[in-house]
Amino acid sequence: MSFATFVVRIPRVTIMDDDRWILRLAALRDGRLATGDQDGTIRIWNLATRQPELIVRQGKTGSSIPVTALIELEDGRLAFSTANSKEITLWSPASGKNETALPITLGQRATGIARLAAGRLAVLETENLLTVWNLKTSKKDAAFEVGRDPWAAGAMAQLPDGRLAVGIGDGTIELWKLR
Repeated sequence: MSFATFVVRIPRVTIMDDDRWILRLAALRDGRLATGDQDGTIRIWNLATRQPELIVRQGKTGSSIPVTALIELEDGRLAFSTANSKEITLWSPASGKNETALPITLGQRATGIARLAAGRLAVLETENLLTVWNLKTSKKDAAFEVGRDPWAAGAMAQLPDGRLAVGIGDGTIELWKLR
């Protein structure tokens, strides 16, 4: 079986050119880009001007508290976590304020976040605990263990049929039907 590869080459555009490590990206519905870097800084970039419009610092400049998870929610807020923060922060770019904090229950930090249907959020913690939060009530809908090896899971995506795909470090993908 052969697979066709389609690559469209466009000129490279550099938005930020310094020594920061960009660890997380989130494409925003309004066309901007959110980045999370190695010192806990989150920037929202205007891609036309190549300038950051908003900057949120969760750590001190020069610290090593990286952003470990970052996603845009349906209401436009960003959900993110940094290493050793022990919470998911829900931050509003409109107000510039942290509006809610969802606690990490078992692990040290979130390694993945996935937006789910019906206003819910899946959070994967370092100890392979997956917690499903209801964002309207800020309460847990469910919590269960995924994978077999601690620290091995990190990638998640909700499939069109509603199942949650969880990437495990041993090369497997677990599919979970959430209620």
